[in-house]
Amino acid sequence: MWDAVAAERRRLADELETLTDDQWQAQSQCDAWNVRQAAAHLITPWEVSNGTLFKAMLKNRFSFDRAMVEVTNDLAERLTTDEIIQKLRDNAEDRWTPPIPGAGVEVVLSEVVVHAQDIRNAVGLPCSTPDETIEMALSGIKKESVAADYRRRIGG
Repeated sequence: MWDAVAAERRRLADELETLTDDQWQAQSQCDAWNVRQAAAHLITPWEVSNGTLFKAMLKNRFSFDRAMVEVTNDLAERLTTDEIIQKLRDNAEDRWTPPIPGAGVEVVLSEVVVHAQDIRNAVGLPCSTPDETIEMALSGIKKESVAADYRRRIGG
């Protein structure tokens, strides 16, 4: 499954290289972010320290979602599009998993697959993720409401 994560990170990096400045600013399918911010979200594991995330959690009354939006938006403002793309490529093989009990490679794969499709849908690119990778990504989602939302966003 880690090979699929690496392939999806590289596939998205290749697609991000083709975007215009206007496309980078397009609203993604993820309500909180435009394309640039959604792409930056995928590199937060390597660019945002646990301490920074914890401070954002405190500031946002322990809302993980609001804290993630904050740190992601800061990251998107700080880095160029080329840096975001390069960091996605440089870390394609990385095996980081969220420090959440039970969160493993399936969660990492689902994040990459779903946010990549959020980006593609925003700029009119077709889904280039193989069906079997989509199924692997969705199979690891335990909460049915999240799985249903991810299926909708991927388009299947």
